[in-house]
Amino acid sequence: MLNIVKTVVTGVKKVYRRAGGLLEEERELALSQAFLNGLLKRFVTDKLEPIDDLHAEIYDEWVKLFGSVHYKGIQATLSTNLLVVQLQLEPEAQRIVFEQQGKAQLIDLHADKAWKKMAVNLAIWVFNQVLHTDLLAFILKRLNVITIKHDLLYLDLNRYIGDNKKVMSTLQKVHINHALLRQGQFVIKGNVSLQGLMGQYKDDDADILAPPVVLFDDPLTADLAPEQAALVKAKEVGVL
Repeated sequence: MLNIVKTVVTGVKKVYRRAGGLLEEERELALSQAFLNGLLKRFVTDKLEPIDDLHAEIYDEWVKLFGSVHYKGIQATLSTNLLVVQLQLEPEAQRIVFEQQGKAQLIDLHADKAWKKMAVNLAIWVFNQVLHTDLLAFILKRLNVITIKHDLLYLDLNRYIGDNKKVMSTLQKVHINHALLRQGQFVIKGNVSLQGLMGQYKDDDADILAPPVVLFDDPLTADLAPEQAALVKAKEVGVL
Protein backbone atom coordinates (compact mmCIF):
# COMPACT_ATOMS: atom_id res chain seq x y z
CA MET A 1 0.00 0.00 0.00
CA LEU A 2 2.82 2.37 0.94
CA ASN A 3 4.52 1.68 -2.39
CA ILE A 4 1.31 2.51 -4.25
CA VAL A 5 1.02 5.85 -2.42
CA LYS A 6 4.66 6.67 -3.20
CA THR A 7 4.10 5.85 -6.85
CA VAL A 8 1.07 8.13 -7.05
CA VAL A 9 2.88 10.98 -5.26
CA THR A 10 5.89 10.61 -7.55
CA GLY A 11 3.65 10.68 -10.62
CA VAL A 12 1.86 13.81 -9.46
CA LYS A 13 5.19 15.55 -8.75
CA LYS A 14 6.35 14.74 -12.28
CA VAL A 15 3.16 16.21 -13.72
CA TYR A 16 3.58 19.43 -11.77
CA ARG A 17 7.25 19.70 -12.74
CA ARG A 18 6.35 19.27 -16.39
CA ALA A 19 3.41 21.66 -16.13
CA GLY A 20 5.35 24.30 -14.21
CA GLY A 21 7.38 25.47 -17.18
CA LEU A 22 4.34 25.73 -19.38
CA LEU A 23 2.40 27.62 -16.73
CA GLU A 24 5.12 30.17 -16.03
CA GLU A 25 6.52 30.61 -19.52
CA GLU A 26 4.51 32.74 -21.92
CA ARG A 27 3.89 30.92 -25.17
CA GLU A 28 3.21 32.23 -28.66
CA LEU A 29 0.60 31.03 -31.13
CA ALA A 30 1.29 32.55 -34.55
CA LEU A 31 -1.68 32.52 -36.93
CA SER A 32 -0.70 33.08 -40.54
CA GLN A 33 -2.30 35.66 -42.79
CA ALA A 34 -3.51 32.88 -45.11
CA PHE A 35 -5.10 31.02 -42.18
CA LEU A 36 -6.98 34.12 -40.96
CA ASN A 37 -8.18 34.92 -44.48
CA GLY A 38 -9.43 31.36 -44.70
CA LEU A 39 -11.50 31.97 -41.56
CA LEU A 40 -12.90 35.20 -43.02
CA LYS A 41 -13.92 33.33 -46.16
CA ARG A 42 -15.50 30.46 -44.23
CA PHE A 43 -17.42 32.47 -41.66
CA VAL A 44 -18.14 35.75 -43.47
CA THR A 45 -17.75 35.69 -47.26
CA ASP A 46 -19.37 32.29 -47.76
CA LYS A 47 -22.30 33.22 -45.52
CA LEU A 48 -23.11 36.74 -46.75
CA GLU A 49 -24.26 36.94 -50.37
CA PRO A 50 -23.43 40.66 -50.99
CA ILE A 51 -19.76 40.14 -50.03
CA ASP A 52 -17.63 38.72 -52.84
CA ASP A 53 -14.34 38.86 -50.93
CA LEU A 54 -13.03 39.92 -47.54
CA HIS A 55 -9.36 39.52 -46.76
CA ALA A 56 -6.58 41.22 -44.85
CA GLU A 57 -2.92 41.98 -45.36
CA ILE A 58 -1.06 41.93 -42.04
CA TYR A 59 1.85 44.27 -41.42
CA ASP A 60 3.85 45.18 -38.31
CA GLU A 61 1.27 46.63 -35.87
CA TRP A 62 -1.47 47.26 -38.45
CA VAL A 63 -3.84 45.54 -40.90
CA LYS A 64 -5.04 46.52 -44.36
CA LEU A 65 -8.55 45.16 -44.87
CA PHE A 66 -9.96 44.66 -48.37
CA GLY A 67 -13.64 44.17 -49.09
CA SER A 68 -15.40 43.49 -52.39
CA VAL A 69 -19.18 43.88 -52.49
CA HIS A 70 -21.94 43.92 -55.08
CA TYR A 71 -25.31 45.66 -54.95
CA LYS A 72 -27.85 46.30 -57.70
CA GLY A 73 -25.44 46.36 -60.63
CA ILE A 74 -22.53 47.84 -58.68
CA GLN A 75 -19.34 45.95 -57.86
CA ALA A 76 -16.79 47.76 -55.73
CA THR A 77 -13.58 46.91 -53.91
CA LEU A 78 -12.57 49.10 -50.99
CA SER A 79 -9.73 49.02 -48.50
CA THR A 80 -9.12 50.49 -45.07
CA ASN A 81 -6.23 50.51 -42.59
CA LEU A 82 -6.82 49.26 -39.05
CA LEU A 83 -4.97 49.01 -35.75
CA VAL A 84 -5.79 46.21 -33.30
CA VAL A 85 -6.43 47.90 -29.95
CA GLN A 86 -7.97 45.00 -28.01
CA LEU A 87 -8.17 41.23 -28.19
CA GLN A 88 -10.55 39.37 -25.90
CA LEU A 89 -10.53 35.57 -26.08
CA GLU A 90 -12.32 34.19 -23.06
CA PRO A 91 -15.03 31.54 -22.63
CA GLU A 92 -17.56 34.31 -21.92
CA ALA A 93 -16.64 36.68 -24.77
CA GLN A 94 -14.46 36.63 -27.88
CA ARG A 95 -13.90 39.80 -29.86
CA ILE A 96 -11.31 41.96 -31.61
CA VAL A 97 -11.48 45.76 -31.46
CA PHE A 98 -9.99 47.82 -34.28
CA GLU A 99 -9.19 51.51 -34.63
CA GLN A 100 -9.37 52.98 -38.11
CA GLN A 101 -6.34 54.74 -39.56
CA GLY A 102 -7.01 57.13 -42.42
CA LYS A 103 -9.86 56.97 -44.89
CA ALA A 104 -11.34 54.27 -47.07
CA GLN A 105 -9.81 53.90 -50.51
CA LEU A 106 -11.62 52.83 -53.65
CA ILE A 107 -9.56 50.10 -55.32
CA ASP A 108 -11.88 49.04 -58.13
CA LEU A 109 -15.38 49.97 -59.32
CA HIS A 110 -17.72 48.54 -61.96
CA ALA A 111 -21.35 49.48 -62.59
CA ASP A 112 -23.96 48.69 -65.21
CA LYS A 113 -24.80 52.40 -65.53
CA ALA A 114 -22.56 55.48 -65.53
CA TRP A 115 -24.67 57.35 -62.98
CA LYS A 116 -24.17 54.53 -60.46
CA LYS A 117 -20.40 55.00 -60.68
CA MET A 118 -20.87 58.69 -60.03
CA ALA A 119 -23.13 57.89 -57.07
CA VAL A 120 -20.52 55.58 -55.51
CA ASN A 121 -17.72 58.12 -55.90
CA LEU A 122 -19.97 60.79 -54.39
CA ALA A 123 -20.85 58.49 -51.48
CA ILE A 124 -17.17 57.86 -50.77
CA TRP A 125 -16.46 61.61 -50.79
CA VAL A 126 -19.38 62.30 -48.43
CA PHE A 127 -18.34 59.54 -46.02
CA ASN A 128 -14.69 60.64 -46.01
CA GLN A 129 -15.01 64.41 -46.05
CA VAL A 130 -18.40 65.15 -44.45
CA LEU A 131 -19.33 62.25 -42.21
CA HIS A 132 -15.72 61.26 -41.44
CA THR A 133 -16.81 57.64 -41.53
CA ASP A 134 -15.19 54.77 -43.33
CA LEU A 135 -17.49 53.48 -46.09
CA LEU A 136 -16.18 49.90 -45.91
CA ALA A 137 -16.76 49.87 -42.16
CA PHE A 138 -20.26 51.27 -42.71
CA ILE A 139 -21.04 48.49 -45.22
CA LEU A 140 -19.78 45.78 -42.86
CA LYS A 141 -21.88 47.30 -40.08
CA ARG A 142 -25.01 47.26 -42.26
CA LEU A 143 -24.33 43.61 -43.06
CA ASN A 144 -24.05 42.90 -39.32
CA VAL A 145 -20.41 41.77 -39.58
CA ILE A 146 -19.14 44.38 -37.10
CA THR A 147 -20.48 47.00 -34.72
CA ILE A 148 -19.11 50.53 -34.37
CA LYS A 149 -18.89 52.39 -31.05
CA HIS A 150 -16.98 55.61 -30.45
CA ASP A 151 -15.18 55.25 -33.79
CA LEU A 152 -13.95 51.76 -32.84
CA LEU A 153 -14.81 48.64 -34.84
CA TYR A 154 -15.91 45.60 -32.83
CA LEU A 155 -15.69 42.17 -34.43
CA ASP A 156 -17.68 39.72 -32.29
CA LEU A 157 -16.07 36.32 -32.84
CA ASN A 158 -18.62 34.52 -30.67
CA ARG A 159 -21.06 34.58 -33.57
CA TYR A 160 -18.65 32.46 -35.60
CA ILE A 161 -16.84 30.25 -33.07
CA GLY A 162 -19.31 30.17 -30.19
CA ASP A 163 -20.73 26.82 -31.32
CA ASN A 164 -17.31 25.29 -31.93
CA LYS A 165 -16.82 22.95 -28.95
CA LYS A 166 -13.11 22.48 -29.65
CA VAL A 167 -12.37 26.20 -29.60
CA MET A 168 -14.55 26.84 -26.56
CA SER A 169 -12.91 24.00 -24.66
CA THR A 170 -9.46 25.35 -25.51
CA LEU A 171 -10.32 28.87 -24.36
CA GLN A 172 -11.07 27.43 -20.93
CA LYS A 173 -7.56 26.00 -20.81
CA VAL A 174 -5.55 28.95 -22.08
CA HIS A 175 -5.09 32.41 -20.59
CA ILE A 176 -4.55 34.96 -23.38
CA ASN A 177 -2.30 37.82 -22.22
CA HIS A 178 -2.08 39.96 -25.34
CA ALA A 179 -1.63 39.89 -29.10
CA LEU A 180 0.55 41.62 -31.64
CA LEU A 181 0.87 41.90 -35.39
CA ARG A 182 3.92 40.87 -37.33
CA GLN A 183 4.46 40.84 -41.06
CA GLY A 184 2.01 38.21 -42.33
CA GLN A 185 1.13 36.94 -38.83
CA PHE A 186 -1.34 37.51 -36.01
CA VAL A 187 0.51 36.44 -32.86
CA ILE A 188 -1.34 35.51 -29.68
CA LYS A 189 0.64 35.30 -26.43
CA GLY A 190 -0.61 33.47 -23.36
CA ASN A 191 -0.12 30.80 -20.72
CA VAL A 192 -1.52 27.29 -20.56
CA SER A 193 -3.62 26.64 -17.47
CA LEU A 194 -2.92 23.72 -15.14
CA GLN A 195 -6.47 22.49 -15.63
CA GLY A 196 -5.86 22.38 -19.36
CA LEU A 197 -2.73 20.31 -18.93
CA MET A 198 -4.30 17.89 -16.48
CA GLY A 199 -7.37 17.46 -18.71
CA GLN A 200 -10.90 16.63 -17.73
CA TYR A 201 -11.06 12.85 -18.01
CA LYS A 202 -14.02 10.85 -16.83
CA ASP A 203 -12.25 7.56 -17.37
CA ASP A 204 -10.31 6.54 -14.25
CA ASP A 205 -7.74 4.74 -16.41
CA ALA A 206 -6.98 7.82 -18.54
CA ASP A 207 -3.47 9.29 -18.51
CA ILE A 208 -2.99 11.93 -15.84
CA LEU A 209 -1.24 14.33 -18.21
CA ALA A 210 -3.42 15.64 -21.04
CA PRO A 211 -2.00 16.38 -24.49
CA PRO A 212 -0.91 19.99 -25.13
CA VAL A 213 -3.72 22.39 -25.93
CA VAL A 214 -4.13 23.12 -29.65
CA LEU A 215 -6.53 25.91 -30.54
CA PHE A 216 -6.49 25.38 -34.30
CA ASP A 217 -5.67 22.39 -36.49
CA ASP A 218 -2.08 22.33 -37.71
CA PRO A 219 -1.79 21.47 -41.43
CA LEU A 220 1.42 19.53 -40.66
CA THR A 221 -0.42 17.12 -38.35
CA ALA A 222 -3.89 17.21 -39.90
CA ASP A 223 -3.42 13.88 -41.67
CA LEU A 224 -2.08 12.06 -38.59
CA ALA A 225 -4.12 9.99 -36.17
CA PRO A 226 -5.15 11.93 -33.03
CA GLU A 227 -2.65 10.02 -30.88
CA GLN A 228 0.21 10.67 -33.32
CA ALA A 229 -0.66 14.35 -33.68
CA ALA A 230 -0.78 14.77 -29.89
CA LEU A 231 2.65 13.11 -29.58
CA VAL A 232 4.15 15.46 -32.17
CA LYS A 233 2.71 18.49 -30.38
CA ALA A 234 3.91 17.26 -27.02
CA LYS A 235 7.47 17.00 -28.30
CA GLU A 236 7.26 20.44 -29.88
CA VAL A 237 6.39 22.18 -26.61
CA GLY A 238 8.79 20.10 -24.55
CA VAL A 239 6.32 18.07 -22.52
CA LEU A 240 7.91 14.85 -23.77
